[in-house]
Amino acid sequence: MTHSINEFSLCVSLHSSLPRSRNILDDFREAYYWLRQNTEEQARVMSWWDYGYQIAGMANRTTLVDNNTWNNSHIALVGKAMSSNESAAYEIMRSLDVDYVLIIFGGVIGYSGDDINKFLWMVRIAEGEHPKDIRVRRTLV
Repeated sequence: MTHSINEFSLCVSLHSSLPRSRNILDDFREAYYWLRQNTEEQARVMSWWDYGYQIAGMANRTTLVDNNTWNNSHIALVGKAMSSNESAAYEIMRSLDVDYVLIIFGGVIGYSGDDINKFLWMVRIAEGEHPKDIRVRRTLV
């Protein structure tokens, strides 16, 4: 399959002993392609809201939240799932009929826009709606 470079591809310069080179990482588009090819058409994907439109448009799958979600309580519930322990997160996902979870990790290449760097926002937003369950102070300890 041939891919063109567009806004869904990540271009990085890796440090190496070779002259400065440009590497194209197409992980986002490959993930959306995988979802489209390997999941049922009715599958529901949970991710942080940033990726909602891309999942809907490129993978043609239903997302829980997207870039237009005005319902803060829904985003907070996704944040609560992302920042809870495994058993609590599982129960939240079951209640939302989640089939798949998309997490972006860019640690190997130093991609600073990954979900690890967004994690504190997930916790803060979740705490606003679920202060008894999620606390920023507890999470940072």
